[in-house]
Amino acid sequence: KDFGVKIRPVPERALIPPGGELTIEIVAEGLDRMGAYEFGSVLDGDSLEWMGEPIQNPALETTIGSQHLLGPVPYDTGYRLGATLIEDGTGVSGMTTLATLTVKAAQDGETNLILSAPVIVRADGTEQAIMQAVVGFYEVGNPTNTPTLTPSPTPTPTETETNAPTATSTPGSIEGYDIWPPPDGDGKIDSGDLIEWLHLIETNQAEEKLLFDFAQFWKD
Repeated sequence: KDFGVKIRPVPERALIPPGGELTIEIVAEGLDRMGAYEFGSVLDGDSLEWMGEPIQNPALETTIGSQHLLGPVPYDTGYRLGATLIEDGTGVSGMTTLATLTVKAAQDGETNLILSAPVIVRADGTEQAIMQAVVGFYEVGNPTNTPTLTPSPTPTPTETETNAPTATSTPGSIEGYDIWPPPDGDGKIDSGDLIEWLHLIETNQAEEKLLFDFAQFWKD
């Protein structure tokens, strides 16, 4: 059964050090005899800048014979690109890489990669539905070191019996919810943590109900 196409950047999220570079592959999954494609790749934010035009996957020519490239052409704060695959009519099915993007760190901050208005057309000319276009989330900065907690000294027992206080959670504590950037977070709850929790829920690594508790710490 055809559930539509999912287009996503790989990696979907990353922490990039100042002055660093990142190569991102644009992958399409769930293809059904793809004969043509087109999409925009736009940077939303100031922390990253392009190192050049996107490079469309030359392996598609090995797979189907040849391809007629459309673009890349400047589009908003990025590029729009695509291709028509010229072959025997069978098209490309399953999963494939459409293009490779290269960006570099410009300044500290966050930038989203938007895959805008994607279009997938089968080899017979019919359009295949887009199920999801995943937004990439990238942060420029250095990992924040979390201070190491020093255990409190254990009191020496005395002959006088006293009741030990019961430990309680500190109101407003964000421990357990601050997970981005890895490994120990950055001491605040923001969009990076939200996107990471949504990813864990989507991949069944966390329960959806935790968002109720997470919401009380939201600061953005």
